[in-house]
Amino acid sequence: MKNSSEARQYERCVCIEPLGIGISHKRTYYRGNNMESHDVCELNIQRECCDRIFVRDSIYELDGACVFTFRPGEIHSGINDTNRLHERYIISFMPDCFDFLPDGDRLLRCFFERESGKDNMTLLPADELSECFSLLDAIFEADSESLPERGAVMLSCLIRILAIVNRRYGATSGRGAMPEPLRRMIGYIDENLQSPLRVGELSREFGVSVSTAERLFVGCLGITPRRFILLRRIECAKRLLRDGAAVSEACFGAGFGDYSHFIADFRKVVGITPAKYRLCDPTRRDFIHS
Repeated sequence: MKNSSEARQYERCVCIEPLGIGISHKRTYYRGNNMESHDVCELNIQRECCDRIFVRDSIYELDGACVFTFRPGEIHSGINDTNRLHERYIISFMPDCFDFLPDGDRLLRCFFERESGKDNMTLLPADELSECFSLLDAIFEADSESLPERGAVMLSCLIRILAIVNRRYGATSGRGAMPEPLRRMIGYIDENLQSPLRVGELSREFGVSVSTAERLFVGCLGITPRRFILLRRIECAKRLLRDGAAVSEACFGAGFGDYSHFIADFRKVVGITPAKYRLCDPTRRDFIHS
């Protein structure tokens, strides 16, 4: 999804069928905040990292290559203060896609054996990072060569990457202390998303000026409070659509007061209409438009 002034410079994608595993390599320049959540697991391997990543109520300051895991429903965003290169590999799959393997569910320990919104970042030693990038290159090479056994080759490379991350997950650093007023305002927004929300209301509720609220959001998250509320509502609407709600139900259930504005805002942020999003293949819905 395009929540900022992102200009896509390079992208290649492969899919491991019939498991519905999507693997994307993206190189983009953007400034701002890309907020999203999925109904799939996402393994995000940062090669040229953004400035920081926000997950729930944690901010990770980045200064080098690293790995992030996002399980279904974890809202997260990459933030850049300047228009800079962001290169990453994004691997997405349904939580049950490895169940056919012996101990296949154990491959997802780095996603589910942690508290939601915590320990999302994993730091790997340089040699293991290099191995992960080599394995990713091997996945794309196998796809381009059209080998009869390419699916098995690609899957074996992915399993090795997950094994590396599982061995190291929890060895995190860089979680910044989010200012308490901002943490509380975000919590208030999430609890009152279906109600009318205004920046003035936030500032009065928490005893800060409007300008202070603006500075907190822009300084930490790279977007204004108004934009943050809009993106939270879009994510809520996406979740409702994924759960089978009608477009009108998603509109008003996410706190939008005007149906036509909802359609326009959704299409501008996500890239497709709510009706088309609702009908997308769940294994590719957010993989394609993230």
